[in-house]
Amino acid sequence: MKKSTPFIIAAGAIAGFAATSRLVFHRSGPATLLDGYQRGKRLKSRFAEQAGYDEFLRRRAEENERTYQLPGCFRPKCALTHEIAHSMDVYTLRPADARPLRIVYLHGGCYINRIDSYLWPFLDRIAAKSRATVSVPLYPLAPVHGCAESFEKLGAYYRDLRERNPHDKIVFMGDSAGGALCLALSMMLTEAGEEGPAGIVAFSPWVDATLTNPEILDYEASDPVLSAYGLSRAAHSWAGTLDKADWRISPTNGPLETLPPTLVFAGTNEIFYPDLDIFREKLARAGVTYTFVAREGMGHCWPTYPIPEALESDREICAFLDEVAGD
Repeated sequence: MKKSTPFIIAAGAIAGFAATSRLVFHRSGPATLLDGYQRGKRLKSRFAEQAGYDEFLRRRAEENERTYQLPGCFRPKCALTHEIAHSMDVYTLRPADARPLRIVYLHGGCYINRIDSYLWPFLDRIAAKSRATVSVPLYPLAPVHGCAESFEKLGAYYRDLRERNPHDKIVFMGDSAGGALCLALSMMLTEAGEEGPAGIVAFSPWVDATLTNPEILDYEASDPVLSAYGLSRAAHSWAGTLDKADWRISPTNGPLETLPPTLVFAGTNEIFYPDLDIFREKLARAGVTYTFVAREGMGHCWPTYPIPEALESDREICAFLDEVAGD
């Protein structure tokens, strides 16, 4: 056998896998590998039944109260700073050529999980590409804390940020539960007569915490991470005394007409897709300037992962940020 033969075979296998992934799943090979990885780790199992979820919630209650540590492997290209603001850890990534544009990033995790480590390289990349300063406040999480406390602290942080940076355009950006939090906080600010953000970017936002849409059952099986059972319990922990249908928990029910220009990403394989499709229709009826990007074959929060599709979405994100900034 020639020395080159194994490499030729490997290259052919990789090319065949990539072609099959495009043909069958309508996504790149790395995106299919990500789906397989998530299923292989059985991430969904901790959300799908009571005993596992009870233990999972107990661990989260303990871990979330510990001092947060950035991933040891994270090597940002942008300047990284840390501060304590309104008793929240706030990490900021600032590119060397930063312009007067600020992203406040609110992470997801069903309101009970800390920020995922893979998000830090994504945020560093977006900061560098968009020339925006990215601030990440680590807001209080359930089950120990609830939405009322987080809204109060995030609102106060936003007001201070505006006061300290009066010339910056501020954009809210977030994934999953964090995306919903961006929408709800924006509406709360404008309903209170305050100036809200100049724009919102939401990746697979959890817009309806009631999970009453019957189509959800058709999509749950294709989602490798989330289940209706675990989501419902997480929403209950977060809502406190509020009903889960309250727009502060389910922003799809809120005064959407007050929202600024909004960019929403969704995947057709995620459990939230039926509700996000309805949300898109509501944005249109409310007269909101919006862009809705639904990618076939993709899962939850796909633009935040290190896959080819995400690099493509970077261009849409940066173009949106340029428009908001007036460039």
